[in-house]
Amino acid sequence: VVFGIPGAYTPTCQHKHVPSYIDCASQLKQSGVDIVACLSVNDPFVMHAFGKTTHADVANIEMWSDVNAQFVQSIGKTIDGSKVGLGIRAKRFSLYAQNGTIKCFFE
Repeated sequence: VVFGIPGAYTPTCQHKHVPSYIDCASQLKQSGVDIVACLSVNDPFVMHAFGKTTHADVANIEMWSDVNAQFVQSIGKTIDGSKVGLGIRAKRFSLYAQNGTIKCFFE
């Protein structure tokens, strides 16, 4: 399971979106999900710190960096946050993939 957020340390992502996945991470793993990952257009150092700040690391949620927005652009899930100083970012989304193939997509 991968969930995309517009940015680490942005209020809604930090206080609502990531905690909602922390709350269900163990249930997802018990259901057979191997990886729960948070993806954002931030550098890997920011994502690492964000995982620690939110305690996502304790819930074994991986923090993935899409530095140049390549992945989110390839799946058509971007927003332009330039007006608020963020540049191109990921839309909020969740996906379930099996063996590298996206099986379900949620926005």
